[in-house]
Amino acid sequence: MATTGGFGQVIASLLENSLRHGGGAVTVTTSFGGNYVVTEVADEGPGIADEIAPKIFDRNVSGGGGTGLGLTLARALAAADGGRLELVRRRPATFAIFLRPADDDGRNRVVSGPA
Repeated sequence: MATTGGFGQVIASLLENSLRHGGGAVTVTTSFGGNYVVTEVADEGPGIADEIAPKIFDRNVSGGGGTGLGLTLARALAAADGGRLELVRRRPATFAIFLRPADDDGRNRVVSGPA
């Protein structure tokens, strides 16, 4: 479960990065695996350079001339909701948000609030 604003901002940051620094189609998929709901954002671009991949979530690290704050803030927002944001594939770049589902009268949901 995530806060509407926090989860929305994480997704917005990942989409913006894919559109600005990636290439080709951007794909968003959601799946349920074990104890987590996983939302992945991927593009068809060249991916993350090997030299910055280990520190892609560090402040001021950018492979495309950006500020290097977007992924840092996105990871912090995911963590604030009890989840985590990870780079799961370098080429093409794929980021995943892992959130624990919340039980609500037998239904699983990721985000509460208006859709």
